[in-house]
Amino acid sequence: MKPVDHQALARRMQLLPGVEHLVHVYNSKESGEAGARRIRKATNPAYQPAGTYEAHAHPHENGTAVWARYVAGVDVAPLPTVMTVRVAECIGDGDVRVAAVEISARCQVCGGPRGEVFPYRFRRDGAADLVCDVWGNPCGHVDYDEAVLAEVRRREARRPKDRPSPPEIKGVEGGRYAGAVDAIAEALRAAPWTRAKTAALFLEELGHGEAAEVVRAFVRDYPTGGMASARAAALYLISKDEETSGEVAK
Repeated sequence: MKPVDHQALARRMQLLPGVEHLVHVYNSKESGEAGARRIRKATNPAYQPAGTYEAHAHPHENGTAVWARYVAGVDVAPLPTVMTVRVAECIGDGDVRVAAVEISARCQVCGGPRGEVFPYRFRRDGAADLVCDVWGNPCGHVDYDEAVLAEVRRREARRPKDRPSPPEIKGVEGGRYAGAVDAIAEALRAAPWTRAKTAALFLEELGHGEAAEVVRAFVRDYPTGGMASARAAALYLISKDEETSGEVAK
C-alpha cells in the first residue's frame, strides 16, 4: 500500500464520524496492533488528543489491517465482534437446511466491517418456505454460504477442548419452557459456546416462539447484551418455570 497521509485520513474520518476507514495493511500482527495503539493513544499527532479516534487491528489476506473511526463527542455503538446469521446448508440428497451460526463481525478478506443483515425467504423443490440471511459488505467482498460455513468450522476448531464440561441443563418437568430448554441443551452439546441470540433464532424455527421472545428480552436486559450465552438464557428460562411452579404450589 502507499504511505498513509494520516493528516488527510484523520480529517476524512471527522467528516464521517462513527464510520470505519481502512488505515493501512501491515505485514505482521504485531506491527498492525502497534499501529492501532498509536492511533488510540494519539502518539501520532494527526490523531490528537488521545481518545479522539478508535482503532483496531484485524486479519487481512495480506497481513493485518488497521481500521479506525472518529468517535470524539459522537454517540456511537460499540463495534460488535460476532454476528448471528442464518445460512443455507446442503445436507445430502438435495436437501437443504437453514442453520443459525455465529461468525466474526469482520470481513475475512480485508478485516472491514460486515454489512447489515437482512432476511431472505426462498423455497426449494416445492418444500415450505425457508428463511436465511443475506448481507452486503461495504468493502465489496462477497460472503458465500460455503465460505461462511468454513469459517464456522475454523472457529469451532480453535475452541479449547480441555475445558471441563459444565453441568447438564434440563427443563423443569411440566414447565412452560421445558421443551425450549431441552432444545438449547441439545444445541449446547454440539456447540457449547452458542450465544443467546443464536438460541432465539433456532427456538423460533423449532416452534418455541414464546420462549424465543423471552430469550430476546433476556438479551436486551443482559449487562453485556449480545454476548449473553445460550446457557445463561436456558438457565433464565428454567428460573421462570421454577417461579411459576412455586406460585402454583402456594
